Amino acid sequence: MDDALYMTAEAAADALGVNVTTIYTYVSRGQIRSQREPGKRSRRYWRTDVMALVGGGDVLPDAPDLRRTLVESSAITLITPDGHYYRGKSALELAKTATLEEVASLLWQAPNHELFTHDLPRVPELGPGAHMSGELSPLQRAIALLFNVEQANPRAYDLSPQGYRRSGVDVLRCVAAAGLGARELSTEPMHRFMVRTLNAPESLAEVVRFFLVLAADHELDPTTYTVRAAANTGVTPYAASIAGLVSASGRRLTYGQGSSVARLLDEIESAADPREPILRRVREGERLPGFASRTYAQGDPRARTLLARLRETLGDHTLVKRTISAAEAAHEAVGAYVDFALPSQVLAHIVGLREQQGILLRIARVVGWIAHAMEQYHERDLVRPHVPYSGELPL
Repeated sequence: MDDALYMTAEAAADALGVNVTTIYTYVSRGQIRSQREPGKRSRRYWRTDVMALVGGGDVLPDAPDLRRTLVESSAITLITPDGHYYRGKSALELAKTATLEEVASLLWQAPNHELFTHDLPRVPELGPGAHMSGELSPLQRAIALLFNVEQANPRAYDLSPQGYRRSGVDVLRCVAAAGLGARELSTEPMHRFMVRTLNAPESLAEVVRFFLVLAADHELDPTTYTVRAAANTGVTPYAASIAGLVSASGRRLTYGQGSSVARLLDEIESAADPREPILRRVREGERLPGFASRTYAQGDPRARTLLARLRETLGDHTLVKRTISAAEAAHEAVGAYVDFALPSQVLAHIVGLREQQGILLRIARVVGWIAHAMEQYHERDLVRPHVPYSGELPL
């Protein structure tokens, strides 16, 4: 037996001041790992686990840094059953009047007039228009543009708080331009830029603004966690945002399952009775895409509020009325509440993004990503988490 790695049951018991039977109890609880000795009936016990218990902890006492998690706390967004808050201010209240730029000013902690100037980043000659190929999705176009603009702008590598904020503005404008297929970047307020670029009615600008404020951040969703993991290493705001965009298409995410929500919405729009696509899925035991929120047991306040704003602004729109009818059927049938993804896609359909529903959310979420990346990089040391090993122990 390798005494450097293992201990006998008796030695382990002596070290812990217990009897051998208690050692077997620790093994059964998974607190001490053991392995049968080759060619014998006796077992040997992993010294690291024994000494961790001697020290009163779950890991080696001399490696406290390895116990750290990536995000222990955050001062950015609070989620409550009644809605979420940006640095203590209700997002639902902010959505009534604020712009996405004003939310960025709040989350990035800098005056709005200092952040959103008319200073645009240098764009390589290939420019946003070069990334408008039909072979690329909106997220892929945005990723391609961010890579190129980062390389063309030395200021992208200024990771001071001021530099981070300045690059954050550039990233937001790049993602919006590439994601919506614009030919150039713009300094317009984001909701007006979107409506103009999509040739949507000007009357939709207010509901777009409302949506962008609600969608700017939602605490530590998986894409934001990915952004923080990247920022932890010290990459630029461009690279951190690219990490978020890459993870945004993950099929495990609500928006990664966007095609399922889109198909349901198409059925709601075309069915003779908008309730039928819901009731058919219920009868057949199928899940209801767009009606599952793991965060809000009593329904997502963002979804409720956005649906109400759509009804208030576009009450006569067929898709809005049909979606409300379908939502009522889902709640009546199985008590399901609408998730934020469904009214978001309704808005995307109405403004002309039927095939690119998720890009509206990702443009807004850049604001939250930059805030989390700044907090991770400027207020946290480099984190190297430790994970308990559960594989085969060495012989």
